[in-house]
Order: sequence, then structure tokens, then C-alpha cells
Amino acid sequence: AAAAAAVAEEEAARRKKAEEERMEQERISRQLTAETAAAEQRRLREALEAAAARDADLKQKMEREALARTQARERQETLERERMQREESKSQEREAREQERARLVQLQREMAEQDRRAIEAKKREEEALARDLENLANPELVSVKVIFPNDDIREVYRYHFVPHRATVKELKNMVQKEFGYAVAQQRFFYKHKEIFDDQVLTALPKFDPKQAYLRFYPS
Repeated sequence: AAAAAAVAEEEAARRKKAEEERMEQERISRQLTAETAAAEQRRLREALEAAAARDADLKQKMEREALARTQARERQETLERERMQREESKSQEREAREQERARLVQLQREMAEQDRRAIEAKKREEEALARDLENLANPELVSVKVIFPNDDIREVYRYHFVPHRATVKELKNMVQKEFGYAVAQQRFFYKHKEIFDDQVLTALPKFDPKQAYLRFYPS
């Protein structure tokens, strides 16, 4: 009986020890499981944080690259605008030079034309004066001076006639040919009295070709 009791006590002790070992193993297993879970959570958290950091870095990189592209494009656009402005300025300068050159050429042409006309006018004036003096010295012609009204001064012209044609009508024809006044627009006065188409100039009272004047007024 004592031996059986000893065996039973030993079996109980063995079972108790086995149960304690099992419980310890379960505790260790639970501890390992908790540590593994915590480690996994830490790993996941670190992985998420690393991914977020990478995303943030990538976003910043992309933003920097986008900013750099925008700035590069803006610099290129600025350079292009400046180039176009320089081209426009050069074009305007060329156009201004061409206009100035054309203006100078036109001015030179106008001055040359004015000189030509002045020379021709002087030549005609000299020729007219020569003819006038020649006609004045011709005893076969009758000469008469005519005063034309002018805003500033009175213009005096001399006309020469063959004696039998020395009439007011012939004088009107000469004035029409030279100045364009129609015969009906012309009026002539001698010593403040109007004279008419059929008046013979040499028959005027006290008419002296060297002293007498006729006055012309357009009507």
C-alpha cells in the first residue's frame, strides 16, 4: 500500500510538472505570439511610414520637376517674347529708315523739280522780257500796260498789238490765253472809266503807250 501510494504521489507530481511545463509552454507561446504580432505591427507601421515618406519624397520631386519645367517654359517664353520684340524693333527701325530714305529721295526730287521749274520760269521770264523789250522797240507795234489787282501788290503786265488790232476785245483775248479769264469775266478801265470790247486803244483820249495804264478787274 505504501508503494502504491508512493507511485500515485510520484504520478501526481509528474502530471503536475507536465501541466506546469505545458502551461509554461503556452505562456511562452502566447508571449511569442504577442511579440510576433507586435513586431509585425511595427514592421507594417514602419513599412507604411516608409511608403508615406517615399510618396512624400516622390510628390516633392514631382512638384520640383513640375516647377522646374514651368520655370524653364516661362524663361523660354520670355526669351521668345524678347526675341520677337527685338525683331519687331528692328523691323520698325528698318521701316523708319526706309520711310526716311523715301522721304529724302522725294524731297530731293521735289527740290530738283522746283529748281527745274525755277530755271524754266526764269528762262521764260527772261525770254518774255526780251520779247517785251523787242516789241516795245518795234515802231510797228502798239504797247499798253495793264494793272492787275493783287492782295499785296499790283501786278503790271505789258501787251503789244498790231495797230489795227489794238482793241479791248483783242486785249481780252490775250488775257484769256495767258490767265484763263473768260472774255465775259473781264472788265477794263481807263482813267476810272470802263472801256468796252470795240474800243480802239490808240483812240483813247490822251493815250500815250509809254505813260497810260489800263486797269483790269475780274467780274
